[in-house]
Amino acid sequence: MTDAELEALQDAIAEAQGKLNAAETAIDALPAGDAKDALNGELETEQGKLDDVKDNVPTSDQAALDAAQAALDAAKDAVAEAEEALAKPMPTKMAY
Repeated sequence: MTDAELEALQDAIAEAQGKLNAAETAIDALPAGDAKDALNGELETEQGKLDDVKDNVPTSDQAALDAAQAALDAAKDAVAEAEEALAKPMPTKMAY
């Protein structure tokens, strides 16, 4: 996962948590009853899902991705040099 992808995931988590907090505030303002209990149950389910996401956030692989890209770039350069060497005219044997 790149740094940008990780940042996007963290932003999505923060946004979801903010919305869950707002929902909790709205639910808490409701009068006691079955409807409020049902909404609290759904809220707990959704919070559990988000907690699972939070617990499984991968680390950034940016350094490994950068190293792999550098290795690939070096390989491309080596192939290009080999192609150039192949395209150069080869010296021929001179007859004596």
